[in-house]
Amino acid sequence: MLQCVSSFSTAFSSCSGRRTVVSQVLLQLDLPQDWRKFRLPVALASRLQELLDRQDQEGKLTRAERREALALTELAEMLTLLKLRAKRTSRHDDA
Repeated sequence: MLQCVSSFSTAFSSCSGRRTVVSQVLLQLDLPQDWRKFRLPVALASRLQELLDRQDQEGKLTRAERREALALTELAEMLTLLKLRAKRTSRHDDA
């Protein structure tokens, strides 16, 4: 198993500069050796593509469809990020 440690930080401030919200998430995962296969499952990728195609063709989605498309996009991005970080960790461990 590979170990992948990732840290995400965000900071926001209002126009007046008075409020700042900082959040940080630290993930430590034991990744399977087949981490290269991390990707959105075929059925979910197909659904996302269907929603994006409909948005392109018809110009809009229902509120529920927009939420679904956003959630699927975020999931795909998270899997991509995990895959990239695992790849970087693997290269570091191999060196």
